[in-house]
Amino acid sequence: MTETSFQECRKVMQKANWIRGIITKCKNDVAKWTKIEDANRRELKEDQANGAQKKLSKALEKLSHWRYKFSQMEFPPSNLSNRKIETVQCESCGNPIAKGNTYCGECLCED
Repeated sequence: MTETSFQECRKVMQKANWIRGIITKCKNDVAKWTKIEDANRRELKEDQANGAQKKLSKALEKLSHWRYKFSQMEFPPSNLSNRKIETVQCESCGNPIAKGNTYCGECLCED
């Protein structure tokens, strides 16, 4: 595994952990709205139970969306080549600058 591949895999794992946290939050929301709906149905509060049911359906949609995003994640290949960025040196001070430029921003401002 090259260094570039390792770094790309690390980024994928960071994103996967972030999505797992969102999935956990969505699961908690589903549990919360399920309990609220059930309690309101037992107490014969139909309007409040119907409102909780709407919130529950939105929470389930959100949960399925994030689960789908998590399932679509994939690791990059293990043999990615290293990307090299070409730079040149400033003619005045020697600092690295983008290719195609002659002077850096500091040297241009000193005039």
